[in-house]
Amino acid sequence: MKRLRLLPLLLVLAFVPPAHASNPYAFGAIVRRFSRALHRSPEHPRLLGTVMFFVRLAARFHGASGLNLAVFDVPRRLPLDAFTARLLAPAWSRMLLSEDRRGGDQSLVYIRPGHKHCRMLIVSQDGGDHQVSLVVLRVGPKVLMREADSAAN
Repeated sequence: MKRLRLLPLLLVLAFVPPAHASNPYAFGAIVRRFSRALHRSPEHPRLLGTVMFFVRLAARFHGASGLNLAVFDVPRRLPLDAFTARLLAPAWSRMLLSEDRRGGDQSLVYIRPGHKHCRMLIVSQDGGDHQVSLVVLRVGPKVLMREADSAAN
């Protein structure tokens, strides 16, 4: 009898998407948009989990949290600025565009302000093997200003 009471609840839960699935700013949603546009799924390099453990520890020590990384192997060089702007939600604002004319490396830094923290998205493409990396992290505004001041001096 108890199984019959749970059946309607299980049916409803089966068809209701999770709350994070509809969030266009979530890391998974950003990776899915890049994945569809590139027609590739993210790579999983060996020992990435171990490296990410230590990187997250170092990031937390410097005031960042929520660090996520995705790496895509693409066959050709992308117009990274236009490509990324087309895929991101409008709330992301570009802060920095860096290009190495000799090596072909490109890096973009986007920021999305929040209530307590800012989300930062770093998109980079290696000039040699055209590998595209996405890094998303959460930074407090005080930490962001402190790092900007120390970089300016």
